[in-house]
This record gives sequence, C-alpha cells and structure tokens, in this order.
Amino acid sequence: MGKKVKAVPEWLNSPIWSTPPPAPAPADPFGADFARPVAPPPEPPPSVPPPPMYEQAVGSYAGREREEEGAGAGAALRAHLLADFKSALSKKMVNMGELRRLACLGVPDGGGDVRPPVWKLLLGYLPTERSLWPYELEKKRSQYSAYKDEFLLNPVVCQRRHRQRSELLLQAVTLVELW
Repeated sequence: MGKKVKAVPEWLNSPIWSTPPPAPAPADPFGADFARPVAPPPEPPPSVPPPPMYEQAVGSYAGREREEEGAGAGAALRAHLLADFKSALSKKMVNMGELRRLACLGVPDGGGDVRPPVWKLLLGYLPTERSLWPYELEKKRSQYSAYKDEFLLNPVVCQRRHRQRSELLLQAVTLVELW
C-alpha cells in the first residue's frame, strides 16, 4: 500500500502570485491630484558637538587621582580643577569646549570667584571675549533696572492711582445721572 500524496491546492498555482504589481493610475484629466505629495527628506540637524563623555572629561584627572591616593586626594583634585578653571577664565577668549569639559567635573565652590563667571558663560549671559565682560555686565544691569522700574510698582503709588481712578469713575457716573 503506497502513501497517498497530497495535491497542491489550485489557488496556490494561481497566476496572481506571480504577476507584477499594477501600473500607477493615469493622471486625472481635470488636474485633481489626490496622491500624497512626496515630502522632501528632512534636513539633518546642525552639527553641534556633543558634550564630552565623563570618561573623556575626567581623562587627565584620573591619573592625578591615582597618584594622590590617600588622605586629601579629593582636596588636591579640587585644587587642580580650580587652577584649571582659573587658567581657562584668564584667557582673552574663553574656550567654551574646554570650559564645558571642566564643568563636567563640577564647578568648584571655594577658592575665588570662579563659579559665577563660569555659569554666566555656560548660560550665554556673558560673551566669550573677556574684554567685553564689563560692558556687557553694565548693559545687563541697566536693562534689569529698566525692567524693574517698568514692571515693579510701589504699593503706595498703586493705591493712589486706584483711588484717583475710582474718584474719576464716581464723577463720571454722577455726571451721567445728572444729564
């Protein structure tokens, strides 16, 4: 007795499985195009260098830390970091890449006025050219003073203005009633 071989279903042998896809429909004679417009590929974002990886930023300090293992290694590392910050800030034109690399290690608190200018530079409040700092700080302070005068009002002045407006409104109402 032989095994019975199953036959391939007829639908599998159909030509629809081997025919090419249909050609695109002809354009509408009236000019209506309902096809989706092909959008141009998006432009790549501008090239901004990524912040350094921690290992890259720590690179030069890792060796120092191993050299100075023992008591006070952290203090010595902070002293080196503070010296590097002061060196970076003392140049005519501050190198923002170097400043960012140092800031990845942490901006030291003590030992001089390093922290405020570092953050002002990192936030774009100060220009990188050191000679412009006094002019820029004076300009920002005068802007702040002008904004303060414009938007912050003395409560006594506000009460006086409110009282004057109330009196004018009361006079206007009495004039309308008399008329």
